[in-house]
Amino acid sequence: MGIAEWIGAIVGILTVIGMIVGVTSYITQSQYKIKQERLEVEKEYQEKKFQDLEAKQKELLNQLAEVRRSGTVALAQKVEVDEDLTYLMQILRARAGSIYIPLRSKQEQEPTGLVFLSIQPFGHEAATLKKKVIPMLSFAGRCFTSGLSFVRSNATNDPDHFDKADKISGYQTQDVLNYPLRYILCTG
Repeated sequence: MGIAEWIGAIVGILTVIGMIVGVTSYITQSQYKIKQERLEVEKEYQEKKFQDLEAKQKELLNQLAEVRRSGTVALAQKVEVDEDLTYLMQILRARAGSIYIPLRSKQEQEPTGLVFLSIQPFGHEAATLKKKVIPMLSFAGRCFTSGLSFVRSNATNDPDHFDKADKISGYQTQDVLNYPLRYILCTG
């Protein structure tokens, strides 16, 4: 083999190597572009997701602010109810007092019991009692369903007396005054 043939073989080998390098470079660049396009699509998706999350966060913050405002108003109204009950107790010289609201299940229109809106004086026993549901077959339940006010002396002897409340609170009920406030609210 002569020099010309050697040079031709080397040029051929270099050409093949150049083609391999070119094809490899093309494949690498194509893979890089595909990867870059995938990353761009993923970036756009993540940016959209981030914007959605930011919008959801703003919405939740607005809802939280609304709940705080509502809670503040409700708390102020609750404090007023407690103060009014304390005032009434002072006028009537009562040692204890409470205001109930109806407890309704989602399926039923009629109340299933009564729960405390306000209870005075408020202490540990009252806090325990406040978690209880007062049955409709009680003084308070009868007052609520009939819409009639009444007074009972020596209430512990009456079958409508809810004696479990006395056991929980450690208080001995004697005389009771029941007055349906729903009519005051409707006419006043």
